[in-house]
Amino acid sequence: MPDVSGFICFEADREPDNCLLLDAFGHIRKRLTVPWHMTGAQTPVGVTFGNIDGPYTNPVDSKMGKFGVSGWVGESKFYFELDHHTGVFLWCKRIWD
Repeated sequence: MPDVSGFICFEADREPDNCLLLDAFGHIRKRLTVPWHMTGAQTPVGVTFGNIDGPYTNPVDSKMGKFGVSGWVGESKFYFELDHHTGVFLWCKRIWD
């Protein structure tokens, strides 16, 4: 994480919810699922998280992101900006087709 509030980890399984936010002691705070609906995809096919990535520039307001993860939705790779304190995804950007 960008601060000392905890950790982020990815399970080896290629499932849509293979990302975990952990507290500073390694206990699970929240399990995250790829927010495929943010990408405009009609169905969640081939959905999985990749790794910590970026930050990238928000395509809407051109402001630089702070912390995020990449994930696959179908054949495309996306960056998902993450509020690591709440576990909420703020926006996404396609980074590879």
